[in-house]
Amino acid sequence: MTWQWQADNAPLFDTGDVDDYAVCLYGGASAEPALLLRAVAAGDRTCGAASCWTRTDGSLAYRDPQRTSDGLRSIAIGSGTAARITVKAQGTALPVAGLPFTAPILVQLQASGGRCWEAQYGSADVIRNDGRGFLAKPHR
Repeated sequence: MTWQWQADNAPLFDTGDVDDYAVCLYGGASAEPALLLRAVAAGDRTCGAASCWTRTDGSLAYRDPQRTSDGLRSIAIGSGTAARITVKAQGTALPVAGLPFTAPILVQLQASGGRCWEAQYGSADVIRNDGRGFLAKPHR
């Protein structure tokens, strides 16, 4: 799974402690869409002897090559004039349910501090949706 989100001039995170972050997928056209995936990267998570999280001026990154947290491999959050979030996950630990999905699909990155970034993909955005995977691109 790879998800990218971007916006112009968006401050994406505060300079304090690292929050827990959860990537979630919801599907279906009902008033209560079904939760299809929830994978969490804890703010205090360590990868070996060091933190899985690194912070530089204007960016926050999570890297877990072993994908031990729900299959999450990386989260990159970069602020600035071309703010971007990229989430990558894979493997049998990734808790995905219900392929193929029923559109619309809502993808969110939720911070435990209350911030949330999201994108919705309708049927017209779907490129692939079968038992092996889902691929969609938003209209621009």
